[in-house]
Amino acid sequence: MASSPAQNVRGAPPWLLTILLLLALSGAGYYVWWSLIRTPTTLKADAVAVEAPRGGFNGRPSAPPLPEGKDPGPTLLTLQLTNISPESAFQQLAKAGGLEILRSSSLWDQIEKKTVSLSLKDQSFWPAFFDLCLQSGVCFEAGYNEAPRASRNSVQLQPDPSGRMRCPVVFSGSFAVILRQIRHTATADYAAQNPPRHDLTLDVMLLAEPKIPVLEISYTPDIQTAVDDAGNSLVPAAPRYRGYGGPPGNWHNNLQINLTYPPKPAKRIARLAATARVVTASIQPLEIANVLTARDVASNIEGMQIVFKGLSKTGNGYNAALAISGPSDRRSMRFLTRGSMLLMDAQGREYSHSGNDSSGSPDGFTFNAQFSARGGIGQPAKLVLSVPNKLQEITVPFTFMDLPMP
Repeated sequence: MASSPAQNVRGAPPWLLTILLLLALSGAGYYVWWSLIRTPTTLKADAVAVEAPRGGFNGRPSAPPLPEGKDPGPTLLTLQLTNISPESAFQQLAKAGGLEILRSSSLWDQIEKKTVSLSLKDQSFWPAFFDLCLQSGVCFEAGYNEAPRASRNSVQLQPDPSGRMRCPVVFSGSFAVILRQIRHTATADYAAQNPPRHDLTLDVMLLAEPKIPVLEISYTPDIQTAVDDAGNSLVPAAPRYRGYGGPPGNWHNNLQINLTYPPKPAKRIARLAATARVVTASIQPLEIANVLTARDVASNIEGMQIVFKGLSKTGNGYNAALAISGPSDRRSMRFLTRGSMLLMDAQGREYSHSGNDSSGSPDGFTFNAQFSARGGIGQPAKLVLSVPNKLQEITVPFTFMDLPMP
């Protein structure tokens, strides 16, 4: 009959039992020393291998949080305009505010019978602009302009027959926040057999004065307070991920605020207080002259190494190759690779920026910008880049009151 494990141990030689006992006591002693007695060793930061945070540009580690910036404050206007045409009024407002007015050729003809009056003494730019739009019966078109262009500081005007400029608006320093609409959506998912879901969404638009060099604007504001007139809290249990976006260098972006729809909603949103975030920078121009023959032209901007590798012909256009290394934020890289470069001929006429491709590593990244020729344009003469540095984040608080619940 086979023996049991206990019988095997009792039958083992004494020397073997002694060795096993010593090994057990050694392991127990080491465990006590490691857990209770040992003084932890502090390693230098540069000696520790850590996993790179995710979310960087092309595999590069994410940059640390940006420093908090300060709103430079609104442009203050002093104007006295009495019973003049909208065209003349907008021209004077544009001159005082450093703004370019873009419009259709027939806009002034459509509103030629209107007259407007403005009496401004150290008044902020956005309230004056909205007042003039309402008097003139026009609204602005939020088109996207490439950042280096002079027309970046521009507003496209068009007739406003539907009253878009009558939407609720909050002025906050150099910014304006417009509430476009509130949506209540009810969803019954029969396939998943889930209970009906109710979503309450506010669509808003944030406008920065065009003088502010904007890189990105947060898609999702941070909600401080949201309550209806019955006292129900509308703040979601978990905040949404605060994404950033918008074409780099533009002064506006559409934002979305998602609220909790209460089981027994009241008739109005009594108060909504939130904060949007805007990433700004100091923009430094960089020009590469004689771009057809220039090779390996190196520049250093705030520690960022930018090397123009050269311009090559590709069918009906050209490819500009650059290599960048040194400290940089993914927002800077995104700004550089999306529309912040201009290829121009000797007369300053621009090639069309038709695309990019890029690759990155922990040491830097390279990218190629493609340009196609416009009709009648000459050979490329120079490449102009707008390089962002000294990035910071500005908070924009805003509050809406007494909004009808859909």
